[in-house]
Amino acid sequence: MEELELSRTKSKRRIKIVETAYEMFIENGISSTSMNDVAEQCGITRRTIYNYFESKNDLLNYLMLEKTEKVDPDFHLTFDESLSGVENLRKVLQINFESYYKHMKDFLFITQVRTELSYRLNKRLNDPRSYKMHQAFISEIEEVIKRGQDDGTIKKLDLDPHSIARMLYQSLYGYLSNITIGVEVEKEKYDRKCKDFEFMIVEFLESK
Repeated sequence: MEELELSRTKSKRRIKIVETAYEMFIENGISSTSMNDVAEQCGITRRTIYNYFESKNDLLNYLMLEKTEKVDPDFHLTFDESLSGVENLRKVLQINFESYYKHMKDFLFITQVRTELSYRLNKRLNDPRSYKMHQAFISEIEEVIKRGQDDGTIKKLDLDPHSIARMLYQSLYGYLSNITIGVEVEKEKYDRKCKDFEFMIVEFLESK
C-alpha cells in the first residue's frame, strides 16, 4: 500500500512538473526558463526535478512529443467515397485549417521547441514517434492525390503522388506557421488567409 501511494505521489509530481514547465515556457520563453525556475515554481528542489528529467532538453523533448500526440488525432482524414478526389483535397485542407487554429498554442510551442532543440543539439530533429505521425498524414494526402488522378479531377504531374503529398504537407505547415507565429490571430482573418492558400493549391492541382 505504501509503495502504491509513493508511485501515485511520483506520478502527480511528474504531471505537475510537466504542466508547470509548459506554462512557464509559453509565458516566459524557452531560453528564459531554467530547470531551477521550474523546480522553484513546483516547490521542489533542483535535485528532485532531475529525478524526473535528465536535462532541460529531455523535458522539452517530452513536452514536444506529448503535445504532438495530443493534437495528432484531429488532423487525420477518412477518404469520403461520395466525393471526388479534388473535393477530398479541399476537405483535407479544411480539416487542417480548423485543427491548426484549435491547437494553435500547442503548435506554436512545438515549432519553438523544435527550433530550440535543433539549435541546442546542433542537428535536425528526427524523433521516430514524431516522424511516424508525420508520415501517416503524408500518406493520407498521397491517397487523396492518387484517387483524384484516377477519377480525373487532379492533374497527373511529373512528380509522383508521394512527392506531391510531401510538398503539399510542407507548404501547408510552412504557410500556417508563417501567418500565425508571434501574433494573436483573428479567426475571420485566419479563415481568409486559409481560403487564399486553398485556392492556390486547388488551382494548381485541379484538372479542369
